[in-house]
Order: sequence, then C-alpha cells, then structure tokens
Amino acid sequence: MAKRSLPNPVQTLSEVPTTETIEEIQTERITTEVTPEVTPETPPENSLEAPITTPLVISQTLMIKPRSVEDAIKWINILDHGDSGSGKTIFAGTMIKALKKVLYVAFDEQELLTLDKAKITGYDHIIIKKYEDLWPLYLLLRKNQPGYDGFVLDGLGDFQQEAKDYELKGDDQLAAFMKAAMLGDKRMFLQDWGNLLEMTRHFVVPMLKLPMHKLVTCISEPDEDPKTGKPKIYPGLQGSLKQLIAAKFSVVAYSYIAHWPPNTYWCLTTQPHESILTKDRTRLCRVIINPDFQMFIDALEGRKVRDQTDIEKKLQQTLIVRPQKSKPKVQESNQRAK
Repeated sequence: MAKRSLPNPVQTLSEVPTTETIEEIQTERITTEVTPEVTPETPPENSLEAPITTPLVISQTLMIKPRSVEDAIKWINILDHGDSGSGKTIFAGTMIKALKKVLYVAFDEQELLTLDKAKITGYDHIIIKKYEDLWPLYLLLRKNQPGYDGFVLDGLGDFQQEAKDYELKGDDQLAAFMKAAMLGDKRMFLQDWGNLLEMTRHFVVPMLKLPMHKLVTCISEPDEDPKTGKPKIYPGLQGSLKQLIAAKFSVVAYSYIAHWPPNTYWCLTTQPHESILTKDRTRLCRVIINPDFQMFIDALEGRKVRDQTDIEKKLQQTLIVRPQKSKPKVQESNQRAK
C-alpha cells in the first residue's frame, strides 16, 4: 500500500495478519454489535399494538430497535459502469477530493494514469496482483486502523477475471491454462460459473457492509434483458451477477459521453431507463454533467444539491441508448474445426 504522491514502491499486504478466522470475525461482530448493557424488554400483552420504545433482544444476534434519525445510513455504495474512457476514473477522483482519506484499489497500475494526469494525489493505493491478496485486504479495511472514510475498487470485471483464473487453473500453471483457454480447449462448466459467482459475492458483499463510502467501477456490456428479451446495458460481469449486483448498491450509475453540438460532455446518469441498468436510492435520478461524488454525499445527508442545468435537462430528455445484442458464444472447438 502506498501514498499516491511520490514514486514510492507499493507496499504488499503481507504485513496484514491473516490468521483471523471466520469464527473469530463472527464472534467479534456479535460482541461489538450487541450491547451487553441492554436489558431485554418484556413484550406487553398487547405487543402487536404497542410500539417498541427500547431495544428488544430476541437472541444473541437479533435485536429489534425503534428507528430514529441517529440510525440513518451514513455512507453510500455506488456502482458506476460505462464504456472505457467514459469518465469513471475521473468520477472516482472526485471521491478522493470529497473525503479525508481514501484507499484506491486497482488491478493494473495503468488505471492510475488518468488520476496522475489530472494531478489528483494524496490517496493511498494498492495494486492487486493475485486473488489471494483479497483476504488480507478485507481484514485491513475491516479493522480500518488507517482510518479510511472512502474506498474505491477500480475494475470489478478485472476482479472477476482474477477470481476466474484462480478458480480454473487448478494445479496447472497459469500459462498452460491461458494457452488452453485461447485454443478453445478449456471451458467453464456449470459448477465453475457457480463458484465464480459465489467468489464474487463473498468478496463484494462483506466489503459493501463496511462503514465507509464505497465506489466500484466496471466496464459496461450489452446483454439481453431476461424480462423483456430486449438488449440492455449491464455491468460487464459473468453470468447472472450482472443483473443481481444492483441489489447490493445504493446507486447504480452509467457513465457516458454526450455530444450536443458544438460541445461534448462527460455525463453520468442514475435516472431509470429501459435500456440501461440504473438505480438511485438518493432520489437524484437525473443526468449530471461532470459528476461530483460530493453531490451524492449531500443528497445522502439531506443537504441541498445544486439545481439541474438547462443542458442537463435537455440531455436527460434526449438520452437514447440503442445497445447491440452481445455476439453469440463460440461453439465447441470440434464444431469450429468443421
């Protein structure tokens, strides 16, 4: 892990203790989340009618509490997908500017070139080289001794590729696996796709539960909407995860470049659209030119967000997307040989 300022070497995650077990994590979560001083309230006879005014302990891990203003969610999870070069990394740079201490995770240091050219520095970064590095990374963020208030995962599709390589290479050398895959002799079976889905879930879901702002970027990819049968733009993920992933995020945004002669605009939209996977629990639901992460923080915390400009309203009214259907999958190698 390194501070993105001077050309210091990237520190590996080997110093992060990895001896912590799942059972220890669960035990700690139970002891920290359930306050021992809480006295269980005996439900009154007419408990179906009487509101709960103090925490009601059901079990060691289950508690019913009245919802108050103090319980409001204090961080936001955003998934931003779009074509390469559509402004996703620059949007991540606005998160770095908006927060005090951000950890930027990428799978290729070339991803940071955009931030370097924009002169955005002062953030910590880690380059993931192999899938096994994700566990100590998770422990680092879970304990959060550095005090991060923001976390960027640049390239969810790259993460899934790392998981795919890890899952399929088995005891073979990775080079041999890549050769077989390129020649069409290595295929993913149904169990492999299921394992890949679970590996992605088991990393992404716990990460999104951490108490800090999160921004995840992903390349877009057209596919068939399983409900309508029409082409739709999704995050470029494998299998059903491209449709299911939206449920884990507060905001699913789509970054794109809009041409309104004589100008060109870097845009982000969260408005509902039949041809794009989007979602917005902050209720902004609009097209934003030169999007700023601070806008979503303001919306989350109930502060006034700037009014939409005239050109943003025009772009929102004229947003037309015609995704092309993805190419049919290549048939078996023996069929191709024919």
